[in-house]
Amino acid sequence: MAGSRHRLLVKHARQVVQVSSTRQTVKCAADMQHLNILQEEGDYSIMVGSDGLILDIGPTNEIEEKYNGDVIDQVIDASGKCIIPGTSPF
Repeated sequence: MAGSRHRLLVKHARQVVQVSSTRQTVKCAADMQHLNILQEEGDYSIMVGSDGLILDIGPTNEIEEKYNGDVIDQVIDASGKCIIPGTSPF
């Protein structure tokens, strides 16, 4: 039996730039000097829920273990890439 359904998994990124770790919706000017960049050893993944909102960001092995058995509509391999998640204006 499958678990939850999610819209998107982007996995194996070399870096993930988190504009805010405190759910701040907008950063500009001097605020942009303080970005959280995940780039330790290993790689990172982002899970996006069926509502289009980011559910989780973390090491790929932890994300895959946490959501094992869930249905994912689309999986993108971002090996060696940098992801800067954000919202779409559309």
